[in-house]
Amino acid sequence: MRNLFSYCIPSSSSSVGHLTFGGPVPANTKFTPSKPKNQFFSSRYFVNITAVSVGGRKLDIDESIFTDSGTIIDSGTVLSKMQPGVHYRISQAFKELMKDYPLTDGYSIQDTPCYDLRGYDTIEIPKISFFFQGGVEVQIPPSGILFPIDGLEKVCLAFESIGGDEDDALTASLGTAQLRTYTVVVDAGKGRVGFAAGGCN
Repeated sequence: MRNLFSYCIPSSSSSVGHLTFGGPVPANTKFTPSKPKNQFFSSRYFVNITAVSVGGRKLDIDESIFTDSGTIIDSGTVLSKMQPGVHYRISQAFKELMKDYPLTDGYSIQDTPCYDLRGYDTIEIPKISFFFQGGVEVQIPPSGILFPIDGLEKVCLAFESIGGDEDDALTASLGTAQLRTYTVVVDAGKGRVGFAAGGCN
């Protein structure tokens, strides 16, 4: 298949991912339209996020924040970067569901909540999902929700904020941490991007 490639980023360095040019496309791939490239991001692929859920509840976010500027699928960035208003709502909802775990003092990524998780046998991590145009849902794997900064002593929510405090017009990006274990299919010929769960370990 021309103008089509796919890749899967594994959950750890000990696992194996893949980069494939052409087919086949996994049978469980769900596609969302890809927005046209523009002069500032000529080598990137844009998609439209329609909603975000934390702990199974969709957040109160105006869909136009996403659709006006689009979201880049960025295989060259680890952490996803969200518009300030989106980042704030994700962080606040996550903090509410993680209130039984101690927040760390000091280091945090742009007001992103960080936790001291030493001494816990199990950790209940709230689920986070992104919803895309066409009804596609991508549930972020646990390794893409919390990001270790200093072992278990400082573990932070794996999302960053972009731009100034009030600038929600900037383009967001989805990094590799949030798409680990998914096969991402870029079908430029048909103007779409697909996601298939369980593409690698």
